[in-house]
Amino acid sequence: MRMKVEALKKIFTQLHYEQSVLFSNSKMRADSYCNYLKAGGIPCMLLSDDFAQSERSEVFENYRSLSVRTIVDTDLIACGVDSHHANLVINLDPPNDHVIYLHRSGRSGRFGSKAIAITFISSPKQSEHFKRILAKAGTGMSVLQFPTEGQPSKGFNYFEFDAYGFPYYFKSEANEQDENELNQIKKQKATKLAIKISNEKAEKASRDVSPVEVKTQVTEAAAGQQIV
Repeated sequence: MRMKVEALKKIFTQLHYEQSVLFSNSKMRADSYCNYLKAGGIPCMLLSDDFAQSERSEVFENYRSLSVRTIVDTDLIACGVDSHHANLVINLDPPNDHVIYLHRSGRSGRFGSKAIAITFISSPKQSEHFKRILAKAGTGMSVLQFPTEGQPSKGFNYFEFDAYGFPYYFKSEANEQDENELNQIKKQKATKLAIKISNEKAEKASRDVSPVEVKTQVTEAAAGQQIV
């Protein structure tokens, strides 16, 4: 546990995050992590499902109002408590299943913002378990592996993590298919946008010409030819 806390301190020192949620698999461990962080000068609050409603509400209010930047949680917040400012999730303990993993990861990067999720792995058994979770999640996601030797440079940017050429911890075979589907969606959106712009121009032009001129509407096929 102390090694994980030291790793957390290094991450917090180098990563300019707005708000973070740290997940642990038990209330006892979450409480210990919270105490270690406070002792290390990192303000945080504990959130657990055995809290009274008034205690939960106090933590939620402090979180939403940015009075606290870091919450150590036992999956209570993973079920729908959102913040525009949350851009970092750290799994201090790997989740028990893929559903919990997706809920945890979904607490950051909300409302179109950019965020990262980090999972601490401390044994080969945990590693195999986590890879099964990623495979079962079925989202086409890939996970990069942080180097086990050496420390990141002072200017290391966690939010551009994928630009450093680190090896894959888990690479989904669905990535290429997902990318093709995404490109197709982008092309369809571009086509519709081109149609809209062309029709707006045609409509504007029709208002500026004599009544004998005929307004032409751009077809989807023609617009597609324009942007290809």
